[in-house]
Parts: sequence; structure tokens; C-alpha cells
Amino acid sequence: MAEQQAVFRNFGFKLMIGAEPVGFFLKVTGLGMSTEIIEYREGGMPGNVRKLPGRTDVNDITLEHGVANSASLWNWLDACSKGQIERRNVCIILLGTDGQEEVARWNLTNCWPSRSEISDFDARGNEVLLATVTLTTENLEQQNGASPA
Repeated sequence: MAEQQAVFRNFGFKLMIGAEPVGFFLKVTGLGMSTEIIEYREGGMPGNVRKLPGRTDVNDITLEHGVANSASLWNWLDACSKGQIERRNVCIILLGTDGQEEVARWNLTNCWPSRSEISDFDARGNEVLLATVTLTTENLEQQNGASPA
């Protein structure tokens, strides 16, 4: 009999930089990678093209969060903007429906913030002030059973 698989909800996740929890985020985009396709035609096979794997590229990850008075992420961004690039290992952790249990984890290796932006200030609005941070990473590893397929 086939094993029943759990499908995870996407509303609870947090970010860890090294061993330090940085906070909870509203949105994470770009978590993935792609492998280049190299087409190769062998001399004796005129009609068939072989497709070989090339370089694998890990996407930049974009995090969106409400602006708060947490200094650790800002200090890292500020240091990078001044040319003091400090690469760190980062974990994005998917939480279960209880908001506490870790159900999946993605480890990002040698990350550094390549972009930061704060949403527009609007005195007529009542929305949460949002900050967007883009992390550039060299490697992506998935743990704890979350699978795209």
C-alpha cells in the first residue's frame, strides 16, 4: 500500500543566520535552482540530439518582512554595503500548523545580501512597513522531507 504524504502549508517560516534566529518573514521567493542544458549532436547520429547537464545555478532568494527593531540583519546588510562582505550560512525553516514544529529546512551556503529595499512611506496608509532583502547564495540543500515533486 502506498504511503500517504503530507502536504505542507506555506504560511509559517523563519530565518536563521548561522545559529541565530533572525525572525519570521511574510514571503520567501526564488528558493530553487536550475541546471543548464547542453545540446550535443553525435557525428553518427544525424537526427538525435543528446542533452547533457551543464552548470547548476542557485537562484537568489528574496525575503519580505515587516520592518522591526532587529539589528542583526541590518548590521549584516550595512557591513556588506560598505564592502565588508561577510558570507554566512542561512537556513529557511518551514513551520508546521502549530507554528512551532519544524517540518522542512533549506540550507543556503555562503550567502551575502546583494539587495535591500524598504517599501514606500505613505502617511495616508495603514499598511505594515515592509523591507525586502535579496540573498545571493552558492549552494542550496533541502532537509526534512519537503520535495517539489
